[in-house]
Amino acid sequence: MLDAKIEGSTLKAEVSGSSYPYYQVEIETEPSFRAYCSCPYDFGGLCKHIIAAGLTLIDEGDALPRAKDEKEKIKIELEELIEDLEREDYLQLLTEMAYRNDWAMGVILDYLEESKGSSSSKVVVKKLDLLQQEALAVIEEFNRYGGGPEEEEELFYDKAYEMIEMLENHEIPAEYRRDLIDKFMPEFLVGNSGLSDATLDIVYTAAQSEEDWLKVIDYLEKSDSSFDRERIMYIYRDRLGEKEKYLELRKKKLEFGMDYYDLACFYRDEGELERAVEVAREGEEQGAGRIIDNIRFLRKYYQEKGDYQRTLQYYVKEFAKEPSSEKYFAILEFCQEEKEKEEIESKLMEIIKGSGYGRSSTLAAIYEEKEEYDKILELVLQEEITPGRYEEILISEFPGEMVDFYQRQVQKCIDIKKRKSYRRGAQIALKIRKIFSEIFGETEKWQEYYQGILESYTRRPALQDEFKKACDPEY
Repeated sequence: MLDAKIEGSTLKAEVSGSSYPYYQVEIETEPSFRAYCSCPYDFGGLCKHIIAAGLTLIDEGDALPRAKDEKEKIKIELEELIEDLEREDYLQLLTEMAYRNDWAMGVILDYLEESKGSSSSKVVVKKLDLLQQEALAVIEEFNRYGGGPEEEEELFYDKAYEMIEMLENHEIPAEYRRDLIDKFMPEFLVGNSGLSDATLDIVYTAAQSEEDWLKVIDYLEKSDSSFDRERIMYIYRDRLGEKEKYLELRKKKLEFGMDYYDLACFYRDEGELERAVEVAREGEEQGAGRIIDNIRFLRKYYQEKGDYQRTLQYYVKEFAKEPSSEKYFAILEFCQEEKEKEEIESKLMEIIKGSGYGRSSTLAAIYEEKEEYDKILELVLQEEITPGRYEEILISEFPGEMVDFYQRQVQKCIDIKKRKSYRRGAQIALKIRKIFSEIFGETEKWQEYYQGILESYTRRPALQDEFKKACDPEY
């Protein structure tokens, strides 16, 4: 912990980090608790740096220096040192500080804005200058080397979003906004930094007028990326309101299912529903790649119209593209007649069994909902799925079959002939012990099985060690 001090109701401190020398931590206790840390931790709860600072606040709160007291002490010292200085001397001193360190200039600008209530265009623009210089330095370096250190990436994001906040909340001269576009768009087009999204966020926030957006379009037209061609379309549609231009470009690029779906949504939002349906049908038939959005669009359309048969037809098509247990039961619930329900269920099962990745987990989820645990057991025994969350119920319902399954798994671990696999095998063996002891009440059978393993592999000391550590409480 470095430089910890209390300022009002806030603790400010620098806490050493594992991937960076130190992180800035702030803990505010009044009027409500709030904590901030400059580290990249983003997994919920408080990071270890905040916790460390909080413990210091609890243990040493009264003994920590107060920023107000420290500032007053420094002020007294400075008064003695600068009592003979004139206004020009003060200006020269501030100039020298700002020249030597951008951070000092930032402090001066923050003071003018916060303490003096000055939010003039000059102060804001100067702060933006400092932010953009730091952000550009990072992205230029990242573009050159194809990325960079995590702490510099975090610095870029901090500066970028501070710039965006200022652009959103202050009147920034039009020329300055266009200058930002001219500085950041070339870096965006290099596209080697991994920071493209945040860079484009800066540009899109800076752009306000038609002239700004046309400038952005000019840059995007230099790109060979299909994503950038789509960005141009959306600028014409959403930023400039030139719907005809959007349509002209959109109709030239109708290749993937998502292209057709995008156009269908446009017509729908424009109130041209029948035209939207026509485009969605074309997307279903002609679109390359992902067409499920068009199928889902048509299913919802017919469902809203009350067309039962077509809704059911598209429900099944949607399921064929993305089978899941949730859709399976939704479709069956939608069916109106029992005979038709049986036919549809059979068709859905054929689809699942003919599908690729995820078929077994989908089947297991369906069997679980229907309480058909024997079918889940079959998937486990065929090693299409692991017991996982079904383990407890499978052991309870089919203990003998699960003993056989676990014994096979133990043997596979033994056959790998590595300590790590022996350890895994020993853990599986404990499940066999539980079934023999708690369900069958046949502890002697467990002992027979366990001793059989030890006696069969007397020349494998690692196996002996791992199994005894796991299975023998006296070892």
